[in-house]
Amino acid sequence: MGCILGDAGGAEHRRQGHTPHNPKCRFCMQGRMQHRAKRRRPQKTVEGPAAGLKLSSDLMGPFPAELRAYIYSIMVVDDEFQWAEVGGLKSKGSEHAAAVFRELVRVIAYSTDRIGVKVARVHTDMGGEFKGAFEKLCAELGARHTGTGGYRSTSNPLGEQWNRLAQEGLRAVLAACTGGVGYFEELWLVGLRYVVYWLNRNSTPARESPYKRVWKKEYVMHRDDHEFGSLCMYRVKDRDRADKGVPRSEPGIYG
Repeated sequence: MGCILGDAGGAEHRRQGHTPHNPKCRFCMQGRMQHRAKRRRPQKTVEGPAAGLKLSSDLMGPFPAELRAYIYSIMVVDDEFQWAEVGGLKSKGSEHAAAVFRELVRVIAYSTDRIGVKVARVHTDMGGEFKGAFEKLCAELGARHTGTGGYRSTSNPLGEQWNRLAQEGLRAVLAACTGGVGYFEELWLVGLRYVVYWLNRNSTPARESPYKRVWKKEYVMHRDDHEFGSLCMYRVKDRDRADKGVPRSEPGIYG
């Protein structure tokens, strides 16, 4: 049980995807409330080659089918800067997992200013989605594929930590934009990407943000950084307008 003081944190906290967690924000509390955690043994660092990208990956789901029929998410985290990216999967097939993983690695390399740096190690729980085509991709990339030896969260600490933070943030932003009444379940992947975007950019007293680790400065909010679920207007391309009488923009949901 927790005592809350309404919508603490203000508009900036809401615009930043309810990150970092604010114990006085009702929506953060809704997203994070859980049983008291048991004491865990210290997490072990996954060893790997000295040079190159060292990545951890993990799946979440199944979720209800979202707008494009995705039911799983795949998280990829870079060990050096702890930069993360998330994508959607329509199944747990290794071919699909490998294709999405390749794209997320490209985004991480771009976002951390390491385009062209080879992947040295990939750490997973060795589930079926990380076999077959996924192992072939690791071989193609020249990466060592290490595993946890089964489901053990302490053996894949980065992947599990980011999944937990992303899920807590997702629950908070969905509760905030709907008042907790259960709408927008189909936007879970959009919400996850929004939360991960801000987890990459927000520092806390206990944690320097991945953005600052990479660029040596804090992220400065842009005027176009809006609260998840806000009403927005998007431009309709001319070829999609039936005639000149059709409005040039339509209302949408910001994510």
